[in-house]
Amino acid sequence: MNRMAKSRHGVANYVVGTALVASLAGAVLTGCSDTRATSAATPDQNSATGHPSSMLAPYNPDLPAGTKPDLPKRIGIPGDFNVPVSVELATQMRASAESRGLTFTEAIANGDLVSFRSQAESMLTQGLGGWWVYAGYNSDDIEKQSRDKGIFTFGLESGVQSQMADDLYALGQDMATAAVKWADKSIHGQGEVVILAPPTTSPAVVQYKQGMKDVLAKHPGLHIVSEEQTPKSGGDAADTMATLLQAHPNINIVLGHSASIGPALSAFESLGRGNDPKVFMAANEVDSGLLAKIGHSIFRAGFANPWPLYGYAYGQYTADWLEGKSVPKLLTLANGRSLLLDTPAEARKYIADMKDAKSTWNDVKKRDSYIKAWGNVSYDTRSDYWHQALLSLHGVVPNR
Repeated sequence: MNRMAKSRHGVANYVVGTALVASLAGAVLTGCSDTRATSAATPDQNSATGHPSSMLAPYNPDLPAGTKPDLPKRIGIPGDFNVPVSVELATQMRASAESRGLTFTEAIANGDLVSFRSQAESMLTQGLGGWWVYAGYNSDDIEKQSRDKGIFTFGLESGVQSQMADDLYALGQDMATAAVKWADKSIHGQGEVVILAPPTTSPAVVQYKQGMKDVLAKHPGLHIVSEEQTPKSGGDAADTMATLLQAHPNINIVLGHSASIGPALSAFESLGRGNDPKVFMAANEVDSGLLAKIGHSIFRAGFANPWPLYGYAYGQYTADWLEGKSVPKLLTLANGRSLLLDTPAEARKYIADMKDAKSTWNDVKKRDSYIKAWGNVSYDTRSDYWHQALLSLHGVVPNR
């Protein structure tokens, strides 16, 4: 799910993908970017969309329905769904799809290009009404086949009709700001910092890390002692953290994606430091398991993208697409930034809302407190797709 996960050479080295997504958005889900060459826009077009340069208007769900595509009532996800936040997304997408009479299928490639292509091609052969596209597997041709067939394509990358996006530089800033506030209160603003980043130099990861560094640079008492490119494997991430603690036993702050922070937390716990008052850990694209530790461990802050709710949304939107209805071109966080959760009460509320994504979706006020929909696209306008992955919302939607 994680947009940060995607490398140009076709292997999703760090996934959520995300959950950029991921989320980041993926990323991990995850949270980030596709580094492939993108379609050039003409001077009067927005470079991200290939459309007129005016910003997207809020999504209008009341546009008249158009042509109903003759496609199977099936939604699929070929990709890496082996981390908690990704599992949560897939679970809610399945529930949403089945509530509208669609079947749900998924496959796990574990970062393997050959497996991904085989699984994606198999899904295309079987037939789909909609699917989550992983552009990081160099899947341009698969995306084009999908669009040519009229399949609703959505994800965190270019080549899709509907994209999820947030501001990754701002995310990095927000994570570092939370760490600075804790450090000023708990360790007199003096300490050692570790950034656990995906093993890629994609623009998304660069912006994410730069946001952190720009904030930390204003606080000379906080020193970055390591910027590790952590593998996607939980065991590998735990080993990486254990090795870092041997070299730097006084690490105070650890920032990164939930797929690495969870295992890194276990490394502290194995040393009896799971409640060390001088340690602060924070993660983006955070899952419910990590959130449940807030207030009871050194994991003190989660920056949430509501991936379970995104999953439920796209189950509904795929069903709408198959009925000829218009769906959003873009989903963003309600206020354009990841939601900071740093108290047990906030964490419990978020966990409950995401676990019961159906009720959250049906409660429009609650839904709108998490996500916002922009633009319109339908089967009849399916040639209208994103030419680039979005790293920032500036100039794409109002007030961002």
